[in-house]
Formats: sequence, structure tokens, C-alpha cells
Amino acid sequence: DKGSVFRYGGEEFVILFPYIDKDEARDFIEDIKKQISKSKFVYKDATIKVTFSAGVALRSEHRRVDDFVKEADSLLYKAKEAGRDLIY
Repeated sequence: DKGSVFRYGGEEFVILFPYIDKDEARDFIEDIKKQISKSKFVYKDATIKVTFSAGVALRSEHRRVDDFVKEADSLLYKAKEAGRDLIY
């Protein structure tokens, strides 16, 4: 099992990876970011720029699932506030 993707709300998604460390998760997320940046997105005959920001957190670093989700969400917003198109 490589992982599972869930829509978290609006334009946000959660990817749960079983049994990988933070570096492996970051590498995978970086690959997704690269694929998005190479892709062409068209809406009503106009090409639009799409950015990709992410927050990477490990469940094993938190006692509660809620805290794990809050950390990932906080890192995502930190990436957006720092200029978007970043992974924290």
C-alpha cells in the first residue's frame, strides 16, 4: 500500500502514508509538486498557474490524531503565507 488520498476540504487533500519516514514522505510530495508544475491547466480557454503547497507531519510524533492533523494544517498555512508553492 503506497498511501491513501482524501479530500480534506476545498482545495485541500490529505495523503496518509503507512510506514514511511518524514524524508520519504517529503520526497513523494516533492514528486507530486514537480508533476503539477510541469502540467498545463486550462479553464475556459485560459491557461492558469497552479501552485502546490504542503505540510508534512508524522503521526508517530503526536499522542493524538487531532494534534497530528493540526500540525500538518499549520505547516500548510505556513507554506502558503511564505509565498506558496512550498513544502514544510
